[in-house]
Amino acid sequence: MDIFEVDEQQREEELQKWWHDNWKSIVSGIVVALLVIIGVHQYREYEIAQKQENTIAFYTQVLSNDGTDEKAIAKVKEFIAEHQDNFGVLAGIQLAKTYVSLGKYEDAYNTLNALVGVGQDKILDDLLSIRIARLAIELKNFTQAQSLLDKVTNENFVNTINELKGDLAFVQGDKVKAYEYYGKALDARTKGATGSLDTLKLKRNSLATTQGAKNPYFEKSHVTTEATEPAKTEKVEVQAE
Repeated sequence: MDIFEVDEQQREEELQKWWHDNWKSIVSGIVVALLVIIGVHQYREYEIAQKQENTIAFYTQVLSNDGTDEKAIAKVKEFIAEHQDNFGVLAGIQLAKTYVSLGKYEDAYNTLNALVGVGQDKILDDLLSIRIARLAIELKNFTQAQSLLDKVTNENFVNTINELKGDLAFVQGDKVKAYEYYGKALDARTKGATGSLDTLKLKRNSLATTQGAKNPYFEKSHVTTEATEPAKTEKVEVQAE
């Protein structure tokens, strides 16, 4: 018999003996490893589910609480820092509304600015841009306000965008352009866009005497019998929406 054949047979016998002596421990090890992997996966799913439940519970609490005291505000800030996602953005919007109700426009402005792009949601970013632009107008950051409004392309916001552009033109003293933007906003509103029609009519009609009948937006369909007196103030108030 060839010496190589002998060596091959010896190796096969040794391998069979080794498998016979160790197969139980090998199979047990594989089973344990699979159980560990499954256990870790289930635990991670449990942790994610718990985190989501806690997030929703806290966010619901944020919405139901006026949160005007310092402790409540601190908790919301902590929540935002820990949730760099849509929940954090929505909580930040709520916090900004609180700041506006307290007259802290700069804090509201900074809060919303820090949230742009966090949620990776175009609609949320458009909503943030609109709210930041409204605050920028109040803070007299007119260039940034115009830039933010120009970036919003969602047709659902066309009424709000034109109304804010009207506000921006008005506070800068351009009543002709303000009147035109308010007219465009009214046109968009009658086509189904969302927004406050009464307030918009009040703004536009208060400028009617400035424009006269020659303005293309000065049409009977847009003019109401109420609120036709000129505006008593040129200050655009920020709404805590």
